[in-house]
Amino acid sequence: YATDPNIEPILDLCQQLGVFVSITMSAYGGPDLSYCDPTPLVPMLRKFPRVNVVIPHGCWPKVQEAVGAALLCPNLYLAPDCYFFLRNMPMRHEYANAANSFLKYRFLFSTSYPIRGFAQAIEDWKNAGLEPESLQRSLYDNAAELLGISG
Repeated sequence: YATDPNIEPILDLCQQLGVFVSITMSAYGGPDLSYCDPTPLVPMLRKFPRVNVVIPHGCWPKVQEAVGAALLCPNLYLAPDCYFFLRNMPMRHEYANAANSFLKYRFLFSTSYPIRGFAQAIEDWKNAGLEPESLQRSLYDNAAELLGISG
């Protein structure tokens, strides 16, 4: 699990260096669905508040838990890729609602390649229900700020 205490020295070093951590969490990220539940991450996220944590696949299908953890932890970023932009994906609207409100500055575009090619993923993302500012932030601004390349 991502909450294993053995990774705390790594998180401490990441906090000192100012680098972010990526933890893949989704239905396919472990032997059972407990591996995609972000709820146990909350104490760790609070213990290392200067370590930004990006979660590719957005903890799907634990979307409500992911959105709740992101509400509690300002260092949690979600990159839900195809779980957000596929038209009939269950719970995709919860991502959009959060990205259009409190998660606007921590929602990240991702492709889930090869499920979709890059151009198709961008097109699908643009049509997934984000308001203009949230769309711009998710497609570029948030990642640029996270990477320290915003100008």
